Formats: sequence, C-alpha cells, structure tokens
Amino acid sequence: MALLRDNAKQQTPAFAQGADPWKSDQDKWELVSIPEEDLLGNPYPSIGLNSYVFEPGKAYKLPAQVADYVKDRVKAYNRSCTRLLSPKRDLDAERRVAVGTSTSGVSAVDPSTMGAGNGMKAYTVS
Repeated sequence: MALLRDNAKQQTPAFAQGADPWKSDQDKWELVSIPEEDLLGNPYPSIGLNSYVFEPGKAYKLPAQVADYVKDRVKAYNRSCTRLLSPKRDLDAERRVAVGTSTSGVSAVDPSTMGAGNGMKAYTVS
C-alpha cells in the first residue's frame, strides 16, 4: 500500500503537493507580457494573483504554473472583448441575465406588493 501512495505522489505536480512555485528553478520560468491596451483600444486592466499584481505593458518572468494562470486571464479577457463585437451575440440571454440590474429597465420585484402581508413577489422571466 505504501508503494501505491509513493507512486501517486510522484505523479502529482509539485505545486499540487504544496511546493512554492516561486522557489522553483528559474531556468524553467516563462516570459509573459501583459498587453498595454485591449482589443477595443482601451487600457488593459491589471491581473492580480493573491498579493501579486501584473501591470499592463510590462513583461514578467514567471514560474510555469503562474505563467499559465496569467496567460489564461489574458486569453479570457481578450475573448470577452471579442464577444462584445460579435454580431452573433445572444441578446435574449443578455437581457435575461440583466433583469434586476440598474441598466435593465425591468424590475425583478413587483413594487405593488411592497408592504403587503406576504412580502415581496418575484417575477419570473421567460
């Protein structure tokens, strides 16, 4: 049984075993750059990971696990910018998600039932 646990531990990545990726061999670190502006021409936001902040327009040499996270955040943000420009946007789904927000114009609570004995009545959106 101990042999099986030892084999499983060897196959688990070092960072999953609690090893600090910042103390790994710097020869294996990757260079990651954060764009200065997004696809729409707006300033790119900073990317945060715990107490670390990666500023736009700068390049960082990072451990592989951290580099993967930062590259994934850049990719996700770029994908969201592209989605805004997409002609195939699902406007109906966007409206359903926006119900009850300050920009939707549709209230999620029926104001006529405020103060009634049964409390508030929620609308269902179809």
